[in-house]
Amino acid sequence: MSKAKDQLQPKQKEFIAFKVNDKGVYYLPPPKDDEPSNPIWLCSRLDIVARVRNDQNSGHGLLLEWKDKDNIKHQYIMSQADLAGDGAIIRRNLLEGGLQISTKRAVREHFSNYLMNYPVDKVARSVSRTGWYKEAFVLSDEVIGEAPEERVLLQAEANDLAGFEQAGTLEQWRDNVSIHCKGNHRLVFAVSCAFAAPMLNLLNIGGLGFHFRGNSSSGKTTLLEVAKSVIGNPSDLPRWRATSNGLESVASIHNDILLCLDEIGEADAKTIGGTAYMLANGVGKIRSDRSGNLRPPAKWKTLFLSSGEISLADIVREGGKKIKAGQLVRIIDLPADAGNDLGIFDTLPAFAKDGAGFSDYLRDNAKKHHGRAFREYLRLFTANREPLLKLIRELQKDWLKQHLVDNADGQVKRVAKAFATVAASGALASEMGITGWGDATAAIEAARVCFDGWIKSRGGMGSQEEAQVLKQVQTILEADGAAKFTFRNVRMQDDQTMYRLGFRHENGDFFILQNRFREVFCLYLH
Repeated sequence: MSKAKDQLQPKQKEFIAFKVNDKGVYYLPPPKDDEPSNPIWLCSRLDIVARVRNDQNSGHGLLLEWKDKDNIKHQYIMSQADLAGDGAIIRRNLLEGGLQISTKRAVREHFSNYLMNYPVDKVARSVSRTGWYKEAFVLSDEVIGEAPEERVLLQAEANDLAGFEQAGTLEQWRDNVSIHCKGNHRLVFAVSCAFAAPMLNLLNIGGLGFHFRGNSSSGKTTLLEVAKSVIGNPSDLPRWRATSNGLESVASIHNDILLCLDEIGEADAKTIGGTAYMLANGVGKIRSDRSGNLRPPAKWKTLFLSSGEISLADIVREGGKKIKAGQLVRIIDLPADAGNDLGIFDTLPAFAKDGAGFSDYLRDNAKKHHGRAFREYLRLFTANREPLLKLIRELQKDWLKQHLVDNADGQVKRVAKAFATVAASGALASEMGITGWGDATAAIEAARVCFDGWIKSRGGMGSQEEAQVLKQVQTILEADGAAKFTFRNVRMQDDQTMYRLGFRHENGDFFILQNRFREVFCLYLH
């Protein structure tokens, strides 16, 4: 009877209580015989700041905050799914960040209960990549612009995003780095690319890259480091020699942000074409999670600058493959040399004795002063977004009207739009007073010079496929003109041509036999 009576009694609610103070987090065991029990220390102070979920209202977790022994603050977005086991993943990440956790095995359950049950009222929204989220721009340590009502946080695999540091002031960067770029078109263009990267999404332009090609002493790395100083520390630029998976991770944390990649010659010639296309296309590989389920592929949209002694097309050919026209309009090849025996430079400032000295000056100052210009650009832009976006579109339209012919090939039009976007973005940054270049002229002219260099290397504004065929014909004529083309007035008995492709006139004209043209010259099309 008493047993039945006990079953009818409501079960006593499990007593779970925690205390958090500057000394740490404590578990308060239930009192015994109305006598309070001694608190059990779980860890050094660990505050649960907010509940977190992504923009699909899944991926729930907690924003945790603590300070290490050096009084440096750390933040970590903990996935609630990691509590399904013994919480080892969570403890490992917290320990790596300097949190002190009790080593007693019996304490672990109390620690997990603290994370699962401690009341928290604030909520936050997590995003998996940098860049635009609604009207705001998300960085690892800051959200710039008018964010939604709730807090927005970046939850990426590499949350400590090296390369986005800030040093010096905006004025110091402008006076010691940016202002000296004026008059040097490739430098101005590279810096303008950093301001163009966050505009691609807003202008509905696909991801793309500009590859500066030239010899080892031309100053290509200087271009990349000066451009990188707009957004962060230019030391230790990412390099092409990373695996495609590694570059995918790098690209995913450069969504809407300029990515600089040095030395394309170090890449695997057999895979570089696909890797470069992946970067521009903005979609990673499909992978499985720990449960074997397919995860959505990583996505990004970035503008990247690249450097190397040879072009993308040349390194793809070294790998035994053929470059595709679609790759050439997504990864735009530019000559790094300005043609004035100064490498990338058109002119030198009075204080520089030579190009090497000027390059060292720019690189040294870029490492001292960096990371301020990009954030100021975003603050000014987001504060007046719609009018400034309209201005960029107008500048873009004006540039295309001035520098693009009506009958240009579709591929040329696509590339021209990319140059116009860089021109307009650099012009806007100048009008904001960020670059020190004065008015919009420097950025607009720099884009024109670089675009003209691309058109010249390409062979005109016509179809790329037609240009490639003509180039192949020219190559064959130059290589075999003497051995396989018979002079028109040679007597039959004097003719020693063994593998005749046709005939040639004394004035330099070549006449190709119809069948030989199909067999040899048209082979390039197959």
